[in-house]
Amino acid sequence: MFEETLNIEFYSIVLKIALKKSGKMKTKFNLDCIKPMIDWLVESKKNNVRDENKLREILNMPDYKIEFARYGSPNIPVCGINLEEAVDFFLNFDKKDFKNERLQYKKESFLTFYNEIEKQ
Repeated sequence: MFEETLNIEFYSIVLKIALKKSGKMKTKFNLDCIKPMIDWLVESKKNNVRDENKLREILNMPDYKIEFARYGSPNIPVCGINLEEAVDFFLNFDKKDFKNERLQYKKESFLTFYNEIEKQ
């Protein structure tokens, strides 16, 4: 299934080991928000239905709130992404273009990623 194309836990362990050995950076990875999003994408593709309520529940998880705050920072050199833009993107990434340049830039690689997710 999906583990063959993207093994998040394996790569996070490798990254943790590399960071620990380097001694340059100490960080803690929280993967609790990644699995629900991947599951939502797989389920959406499998059923050809994108559940907006479930998506909003996922995007309101603490880690995503941190990312929206970071993306929304006025000092970043490129446009930010807010919650509503993210919801619109995940519901419509294969149906339309986006005014937000960052989302439009990510669209092609996200479509490739989405198309590689195997249907169960």
